[in-house]
Amino acid sequence: MTLKTLGLVAGCVLLAFATGWCTGRSGRADLAVALNDTSNRADVAEMRAALLDAQLALAGANFGDARRAIQRAQVVGGQLQVRLREAGLADRAGAVQTVLTRLAEADRLSGALDGTAAEAAADALGALESSVPVATR
Repeated sequence: MTLKTLGLVAGCVLLAFATGWCTGRSGRADLAVALNDTSNRADVAEMRAALLDAQLALAGANFGDARRAIQRAQVVGGQLQVRLREAGLADRAGAVQTVLTRLAEADRLSGALDGTAAEAAADALGALESSVPVATR
């Protein structure tokens, strides 16, 4: 094996490595954006489900279950808000803050065994559905 052949083989191996590296990296950014969007949509869906659970519990005057569901929505909403702020989406994080404020009011009312907690939960659900866009594209 001559030095010229050895250099040619090393060059081919290096070219194959560089091609594989570039091909592997090419779709990673799009994949990360899609994963983040999916996580955001899942959190919004979980918040919506928790609010619907709370409304159902409040319809049956079960304030304890309603309060647990509202608190679950608050936890998920807080996580969503942090993720949106870290992604630099302050306007969307602000919309989540509005929903969290309404959730806090619904939580306070359900803790006080107030029948208007159902209206507050419905208001929070309406705010969630109208003001929190989940897609970034």
